[in-house]
Amino acid sequence: MKGVVLEQPVGEVWVVRSGERLRATRTLALKDRDAIETGANSYVPSVHDNPSPSSGKQASDLCLFPNTRVVLSIRRGLIAGVEVQERLVGAFTEAPVVTPMAEWCGSAWVEVAPNGDTVVAASRAGVRHRPRGRVVAFSDPDGRQQITATAGGITAPEAMDQRFARAREVWENRGTFYAASLYGQMAAAVAANQEKLVAHFGAVADRFGLDMEAVKQSLAQQQEWLQVQAANYGQQAASMQEADLGRAIVVPVDRALEYQGASFRIVSAKREPTRGEADRLSLLVEAENRGPNPVFVFYNEEVRLIGAEGQTFAVDDYTLETALEPGRAYTGYLLVEVERGAERLTLQWGKRSLPKAELALDLSVSGKTD
Repeated sequence: MKGVVLEQPVGEVWVVRSGERLRATRTLALKDRDAIETGANSYVPSVHDNPSPSSGKQASDLCLFPNTRVVLSIRRGLIAGVEVQERLVGAFTEAPVVTPMAEWCGSAWVEVAPNGDTVVAASRAGVRHRPRGRVVAFSDPDGRQQITATAGGITAPEAMDQRFARAREVWENRGTFYAASLYGQMAAAVAANQEKLVAHFGAVADRFGLDMEAVKQSLAQQQEWLQVQAANYGQQAASMQEADLGRAIVVPVDRALEYQGASFRIVSAKREPTRGEADRLSLLVEAENRGPNPVFVFYNEEVRLIGAEGQTFAVDDYTLETALEPGRAYTGYLLVEVERGAERLTLQWGKRSLPKAELALDLSVSGKTD
């Protein structure tokens, strides 16, 4: 289908066109200034255009998550602009994207709160703060950061929340929604037409020497296989619809320790659910080398969290500088997965065969929603 197309809506999806609210239950061609709205546990796996290969233009593709509202600008059959008014969207486009607080050009994940506060994640674009005009650029070439724009200002890049990583997993597996629908339709069609198929084969059985019992058995096996596929993909799709995209909680810490002549202050801990029964902690760290010599710290080897029962959780990623020059200060993150709900932890520094420096962390303090 040419032009801009809404593909395979899941759950309650509407298109608002010229003041009329239309329920989208199948693939639908979109028009300029159409607004797309999704309900609870509802998705639009793909809204895309189809530029001609000879045009040299990049295709645009959007993925809309639950409780989202997006308005499209469409010119000559292509997405020319995207306005995200509420909630979570994957916007993979070179067209301008705007929210109440931010604007940019380039692919990104974006979440807009009801008050307009905007988080832009996993991008390499420069994000412009609409109220004040300030532009902040991402600094991680691997796209693991986010920038937050509010009425009061725009933040420097920080570690990306895991809800965007989980949203990306849903996006990467969005074909599951299509497969569940396709196999379900095929299974229903075979069941509805089985008597007609048996009658058709029966009419030509003598001419072609067909074994009708074998034909009936084959049709039954085909129907059973389709039903199994529909059930399996349907279960996967239902699980994806209920994916936990909950927001992170930031817990203030403000505690420091000395290690190898450098000071490390843990400013805060951002906690958010990840896969299975784990939470991901993003520890915001301010480091300063106050000594005369360079300090080298390999955090995934020298830093770990110890649980209340002695279990060890290694730092599995970090953005904090490893080579600390004398007299310089640095800011970055240590990322650790811990048991779900773990609150009292010990941050331990030091290679396993050497003396350790330790800092007790109490993450039971109520934090703010990020």
